[in-house]
Amino acid sequence: MKDKLIRILARDLKVNRFTDESECEYNERLIYSAGAAWAKTLVYGRSYADSKLSDSFINTDIMYIETHLSKVLEAYLRCFDINLDWIKSTSASGYEGRARALASQIIKEVMYTYNLAQILSRRITSVKTSFYKYADNLYLIRGNVLNEKNVYSVGVAQWRKDDNLEDYMIDRKIINVAGKDYYSIMDKEFNWKDSDLNDNYLIFKLGYKGGYSKCWKPIKLNEIPLGISIIRLANAYNGGYILVKKNKGKLRIVELEPWYIEQKEIYRILYALNYKNGTPAEFKVKKKDDYYILRCSGGIPSYEDRIITCCSWPYMTFNNKYLRIIPCFLWEVVEKQINKLGIKLVG
Repeated sequence: MKDKLIRILARDLKVNRFTDESECEYNERLIYSAGAAWAKTLVYGRSYADSKLSDSFINTDIMYIETHLSKVLEAYLRCFDINLDWIKSTSASGYEGRARALASQIIKEVMYTYNLAQILSRRITSVKTSFYKYADNLYLIRGNVLNEKNVYSVGVAQWRKDDNLEDYMIDRKIINVAGKDYYSIMDKEFNWKDSDLNDNYLIFKLGYKGGYSKCWKPIKLNEIPLGISIIRLANAYNGGYILVKKNKGKLRIVELEPWYIEQKEIYRILYALNYKNGTPAEFKVKKKDDYYILRCSGGIPSYEDRIITCCSWPYMTFNNKYLRIIPCFLWEVVEKQINKLGIKLVG
């Protein structure tokens, strides 16, 4: 019965076992993508195989989805062979707790990748199904679950391979500047003003190859180097970011709006500064026969992060944003996003 269920899920989702992948790792990927399909089905329709928009539950409460999804996932967790340490959470004890934690994570990622929309705080609704082109013959599907022979499930997303698709869109981004050019944009186009700094600050130290959270060091204002740097208030946990430009001993500043933190655009600045410094950030990648394992040393701006999330499964743990499994057919999409940020990929 277990083997039959796995075959059916693999067939419907187009998720196949990688060459050197353990059974547990394969089952974890399969459960994750099946959970995303079920989450969308609970909103879009009553059946995964033939869900119809006319059958959808409009403005479904998020607890309805999480409760029903966790029951499905609990059955999968009990049935399939997995490493239970894959679901590590302070509240995830036993199969029921793990299923609830996994359901919550999957729903969050499905909404994050624009496959469902959240309204009125706790209500979930459908979005129009649309296709976005990211490479030749490769289209990201946003919206309803599609069960077609040329549609492949990856993580919480689905991708369509198609030579003749005409009705597609091009994703637009607010900041469409390569990392190698972003320093010049900051220098010439940001609204610099005279400095009125008079507090304790941390500066982002350039050149460090490890985790970016460890790169913030105390600094005195007279020690700030020439050129553009980024500092933040020493007593602020996640805010108070300021760009500082020093020229001939004079400081000018740009106080960054909360949007830069909310959308993780701070990281675009950090990577651009390191690229300009000649010490680009390094993400590690390991090539397998039919997939890659990507290890990120820092966060990624939300625009690029959504695309990478749609191209991958979490690795090692169910909610890992820094270790991702990427199938070979989507690697060019991921590689393009990372390289454009000014990040170097190393083996």
